[in-house]
Amino acid sequence: MPASPADARVIFSVDVDAGYPASDLLGLQQLDAAAGRLLDMFRRRQLRATWALGHLAASSLARRLVDAGHEVGILGEAAWMGPEVARKRCAAELASHTAALIAAGAQVTSLLIHHGPAALPLDLLAKHDIRAVRPAPLISPPTSGWQQRLIGLAQSQRREVPARALRHGVWELASGPSLPSPTLRKTWRSLARTSGGPLSLTIDLPRLATGAEQGWAAIESIVARAGELRDAEQLHVQTMAQWLAATNPSSQRQPARSILGRAA
Repeated sequence: MPASPADARVIFSVDVDAGYPASDLLGLQQLDAAAGRLLDMFRRRQLRATWALGHLAASSLARRLVDAGHEVGILGEAAWMGPEVARKRCAAELASHTAALIAAGAQVTSLLIHHGPAALPLDLLAKHDIRAVRPAPLISPPTSGWQQRLIGLAQSQRREVPARALRHGVWELASGPSLPSPTLRKTWRSLARTSGGPLSLTIDLPRLATGAEQGWAAIESIVARAGELRDAEQLHVQTMAQWLAATNPSSQRQPARSILGRAA
């Protein structure tokens, strides 16, 4: 049956630095400014999100996110998580990204795939205490029938399998839409009610940082409404770690530690 309004859940995630080389200083400055603006938006509504960092994991942004009470996870990109990537490279990248986030004070339990299919080495994820995976988000084309098709997806598929347990104690969310989107300012509430599980809303920070101001207005509208529904006890807004703890209480663990060299 569809979830009641009181059971509706949303997870906001933010893909931060996908596609930005470390040498692109101007682009990284734009991202930093956009991250600060989005952090302030969440702070005003007292909402928390799961932020996915790539090579910026070792930057001051990671510490700012942790200090603000947000979850910080690993941004998985095709360059090291694609189906053709050697296991050894994937293991090295997981170790490096996890160690950088732990050094920033984060407890790392989430991997967020930015785009495309990914090869999930579940045993390696478990070794690094990665227990929750968000697949690549759905990119919504600007067509008038998209909202109805997305609601149909929620009703026919996500209601039946809103998330699934994989091997080695790893859980996977169902794919959700990418933001900003011109078609989801109102439709996301219907999705949250009908999905039967947490609706994953992914904010593409590079697209937001370089796009028109309308994109910010759309995000502001969604975040503000999510806060209002949360305050009215009609919506639960969770991070991936909070969702995982509620779904699988045994996932709770001791404070994170450095694991460089553990993967192979």
